[in-house]
Amino acid sequence: MAPILISLTVQISRLRLSRTDAAHSRSQRSRFADNRSYTGEFNVYGRVLRSKNQKLFKETGDDTMSRAAWFYEEDGQRRGAVSEEEIIALIQAKKLVETTRVWQQGFPDWIELKSTPLNTHLPGDWFYEKNGHRHGGVSEEQIVALIRSGTLDADSRVWQQGFPDWIELQSSALKIHLPSHDPSAPPPLPASAINNTIVWILAFAPWIGFELERQLALSMHADEVDAAYAFYNNDYFFVTLGLNILLSVMDEKKLSEAGYNTDKFKGWVWFVPVYLFQRAKVTGQTPAYFWVWIAMFVLTMW
Repeated sequence: MAPILISLTVQISRLRLSRTDAAHSRSQRSRFADNRSYTGEFNVYGRVLRSKNQKLFKETGDDTMSRAAWFYEEDGQRRGAVSEEEIIALIQAKKLVETTRVWQQGFPDWIELKSTPLNTHLPGDWFYEKNGHRHGGVSEEQIVALIRSGTLDADSRVWQQGFPDWIELQSSALKIHLPSHDPSAPPPLPASAINNTIVWILAFAPWIGFELERQLALSMHADEVDAAYAFYNNDYFFVTLGLNILLSVMDEKKLSEAGYNTDKFKGWVWFVPVYLFQRAKVTGQTPAYFWVWIAMFVLTMW
């Protein structure tokens, strides 16, 4: 009987011990799960903080930063993180240029935007015409520098991918960099609306001046022979010269009032053929008055 009681006592003790171990195990698992949940919440909170503070750190295997995040430099400050869509929008808005420094996880250091895959979203290179020769491609920063240095002006012809043909700089987006650009000013009047009265009088100025010189010579000399000698000796040539310059100055003023930039050729008002040719080029008109002036000048030489 005693051995049976001893055996029952041992089995009951083992049963109690196993139950105690099971309860302890459940408690441990519960605490571990709670701790893991807390740790997960802490990691999420930490990711938010790191994102807000724009901290750069290495990947630790818990997916704490998306590889799509971009950072960029602006006015000496680090900006970001932004998505690829957001940084493309900044490029298209011209907030970022090809020399802007950017960084993304996996880059060894900050690099220029033009050296990243995002360079496909940068505006295309610019080409420009100078003295009948095509130059380029150059970046927007380079062509802006050419404008500011005076190498290119409003009438310079430029081209960029997407343009159907070469256009004047003042008709492109680069016009905002022109020294005389006024965003609130309306565009120049169309060529058909320009008053060409003065320029056509100027076209016949050589012949008009010729007749005025002859009349002046006759009024200044009682003898017709002396008058003819003075006339053919070009004693009164200043009349024709003055008439041409005066009409050129008057026409240049009218053209400027019509909204055209005459800075490129207004200095040529004293040399009428150049002025007339440049006027036709700027306004887009046919140079008919230029050829008429040449014809009148040749007739007066006979």
